[in-house]
Amino acid sequence: MRKMKKLLVSILALLLLVTALPISVMAQDDTATSTTAATKVADSGWIEINSAEEFLKIGKDAAYPSTGSYYLADDIDFTDYNGEGTGVYVSTTSLLTTFDGTLDGRGKAIKGFKIEGTNAVAMIAKLGSQSKTTTITNLNIGTATSPIEITSNIDANANVAILAAEAGNDAAVVFIDNVHVNGNIQITNDTNRMVRISGFIAYGCCDITVQDSSFNGELFATGKTVGARYTVGGIIGDTDCYGNKGRQIVIKRCDVDADSTIQYTDGANVGNHPYAIGGLIGRGQSASTFVDECNVKGELIGKKIADLSKPEEFTPVGTIGGIIGNIYAYNAVKDGYSNSVLFVATDCTTDVTMTGAKTNDVYNLQNETDTLKERVYVRGCASQNTLARDFGDFGEVDGNAFDADYNYVWLIDEVDDLAKIGKADATKTDHTYAMDGLYRVDEDLSLGNATNYVISGYFGGVFDGNGKSVTATTMTRPFFQRLADGYSASNNCNDVMIFDLDLGSPDEYIEMTNTAKNCGVLGSYAGDANINYRTMVSNVNIYANIRNAMTGDSFLGGFIGTSRYVGYYDCNMYGSFVSKGITKTTANTFIGGFVGNADQAKSKNVFCGCNNFADIYTEETGTSNAIARVGGFIGDVSASAAVAFLNSNNFGDVTVASTQNYTEMNAGGFAGSVKPTNVAGVINCANFGDISSTQNASGFISFSNQTVSFSDCMQAGNVTAATKAVDFASAEQIANTLNCDKVTNIIAMDNGAAVRLASNTGLRFTSTVSADVMARLADILSAEQTVVYGTLIAPDAFIDGEFTHDALDAYAENNNFSGAAYVDVPSVDGEGNGVWFKDEAGRIAGSITGLPAKLYKTAFSGVAYMTVKVGDTPVFTTYASNAQSRTIYDVAKAALDDTNAEVATVGGYTYDQAIQVGETYFVDGEAKVFAEGDAAVYSCYPKSQRDTLNKIVADADSAIAG
Repeated sequence: MRKMKKLLVSILALLLLVTALPISVMAQDDTATSTTAATKVADSGWIEINSAEEFLKIGKDAAYPSTGSYYLADDIDFTDYNGEGTGVYVSTTSLLTTFDGTLDGRGKAIKGFKIEGTNAVAMIAKLGSQSKTTTITNLNIGTATSPIEITSNIDANANVAILAAEAGNDAAVVFIDNVHVNGNIQITNDTNRMVRISGFIAYGCCDITVQDSSFNGELFATGKTVGARYTVGGIIGDTDCYGNKGRQIVIKRCDVDADSTIQYTDGANVGNHPYAIGGLIGRGQSASTFVDECNVKGELIGKKIADLSKPEEFTPVGTIGGIIGNIYAYNAVKDGYSNSVLFVATDCTTDVTMTGAKTNDVYNLQNETDTLKERVYVRGCASQNTLARDFGDFGEVDGNAFDADYNYVWLIDEVDDLAKIGKADATKTDHTYAMDGLYRVDEDLSLGNATNYVISGYFGGVFDGNGKSVTATTMTRPFFQRLADGYSASNNCNDVMIFDLDLGSPDEYIEMTNTAKNCGVLGSYAGDANINYRTMVSNVNIYANIRNAMTGDSFLGGFIGTSRYVGYYDCNMYGSFVSKGITKTTANTFIGGFVGNADQAKSKNVFCGCNNFADIYTEETGTSNAIARVGGFIGDVSASAAVAFLNSNNFGDVTVASTQNYTEMNAGGFAGSVKPTNVAGVINCANFGDISSTQNASGFISFSNQTVSFSDCMQAGNVTAATKAVDFASAEQIANTLNCDKVTNIIAMDNGAAVRLASNTGLRFTSTVSADVMARLADILSAEQTVVYGTLIAPDAFIDGEFTHDALDAYAENNNFSGAAYVDVPSVDGEGNGVWFKDEAGRIAGSITGLPAKLYKTAFSGVAYMTVKVGDTPVFTTYASNAQSRTIYDVAKAALDDTNAEVATVGGYTYDQAIQVGETYFVDGEAKVFAEGDAAVYSCYPKSQRDTLNKIVADADSAIAG
């Protein structure tokens, strides 16, 4: 065997031609293929809506609860709903009074209605009225040719919108995803009332996310009486929230193309309620807001007309902003906590014309001189920076301490700058780089060995990574100690926004060994115990290998250890977790790729467009009363906390290998355990990782004590467990599923192998990739993430256990090989484009060619693989479970044995090539020479190819005999 190994190694090193190019001719000894088709999981628990009558039952009929999960089977057209042939249906009230569940439009439209009302005027009067997470997705409201018409003659304070008049509850979370509204609103207000108007939500008084959505139409309001006042926005009219702290508005990748007009003939701005028009938001108050990658078009007008017969003669009025009309901090300090507004806008475009008393391409401040209350950060929009603010370098401070603390966006261009955040500047009297200040990273930074928190204390400001990376060789504590976690009344703003940052890099993973109970690479804690403050994390990538060093309780996440209120948007976690050795009998091990633990009532963690690529392995030695809850995104959700997953995917393997008498040992592709009463659900998500546990395991949620709704989800990983293994939730009977798939094999080998007969003879293995997986990956991967398919080929003698790149690399190293122990055939051309076998998308071929006759009887194995890369770094690889092993000699014999007694087409192969006199072929593995007078025998290969096959058999026999 030693000589054979030396021969194989040298042959592999000398092979000059390895190809995955499609070849039209092949000889195969077994043409059966392994299926990779997705199996549809039975739809259950979702309520189908087929008609206007059924839609109007929501929230009114016991069989149609407002908290239910609904989908549209077809367009819901209200035209002639009343049966009187009047065309568009006219309602004097909202179609639905409340909605607190999930509505999946499935790309359909709700159309053909008009509303004429006086107060809460919209398709839905109140969205998110309970302590729940409410989701509306994949829906069209109105059409470009038949927009929704809303008219209202106001006689009281009113909220008017196309989608929802109000979204609000202290503990509510509202998601609006891929919703497109076409509609027009016309308001008349002859009172001194407050009127909020919007294409989506008039009054946004809870935590709201609107993403990948659009509004097209016109918003028009006219008033006469002194005191009539309006706030008008394309997405949200007003975020007043009654002056309460603790709301967060996130608007990402939304488009508005709308004209908005406020027109009145008498009156003036009253008190703290100005006329405000914004392309996205009319007025921002109380809630902190993050706007990213949005585009606004239209004409925004505020005017006072003295004579209605002369509309061209007017006085400009109101505050007009391309993104937000007016930012106003109401009630600066409430109950000992500051109540300022934080507004952040990045990478937006505004193509608007504005007419008003005060206009700006991005925003306006109501109290421009009081920067402690109204804090704004703008980057990459029409205005590159905030109004009345400059960039400041650390140590370069002018003016008094008050101005110095808050009037700058501080540029971080060296590691020492990070340590100054929250610290007094010794060179400037009474100056501090505020913990709630505005910071932008200006250079890539390297921390080296970081043994303490990089930013100690309670951070409550803006941290713009600016697309830069902060790397470290090792870390023992997180980057931030605490985020949005409790301030005194003297501090200004406690909400946190962190975005466009890499911690680690694809070429330099952080090696982290935690030395704290609550630990993540980004932070220890996020959110205070009273849930007053929020953290928003967007477009943050973490590259880290984390080892749990705790021997007792451990709440460990890639991003945050204990996360009480965080929204994660378009973030990625790369690397690995290893946790071993917890010995305390009552220890809790909560580990998640993003979050270890969500432990506080009313806390919420939401994941939108996020991916976990980190493998998580736990093997603890605790005994009774110990708990292990491990998930690809979050380990444990308890204490009436909420969690929701949208457009997110787990690629990491999650393993709970503990074998002691644990109270719980749960492994989930998304969550280890979810025990609150307000889970939103899982929408358009996929698990690709292998999930295993010595107790309970699931591709998504290992344990849940309530029904969880899944829609458009894919379970493509392997799930194994000693007690219970399920695909979606802890028990399928409490998992509502809609259009969900289970994929048994992401990629599967065709049974057998083939002889490559063109130009350079060799042994070919073919395989098939799941079309469903390919389509999903094409949809979810970013520009930095690419997928490569290929075939790994190696001598059987080299395969000892796992058949993977890593295992064979280790084999080569252990045996002192000078080269690789395998041939890797990626199914791409020189430019990285996919190359498919026989031009069939998803069909892969990998060949090893140039073999000498001495190796024709040596068995080689082939296994197909799929790899996701970030740049050139692999972050996820899966292999076909049915690797194939063949010798080229046996395949050639099998091809010569593949004959028919008559001309026929079988399995796609046509047997019409007659065996000729004197030619060798095989019958049941035994060689036979066709003689004169024998009955006709037909092959599917022409004579020239059979000659090549016969030569392979003869050369192999001669080489071995020699």
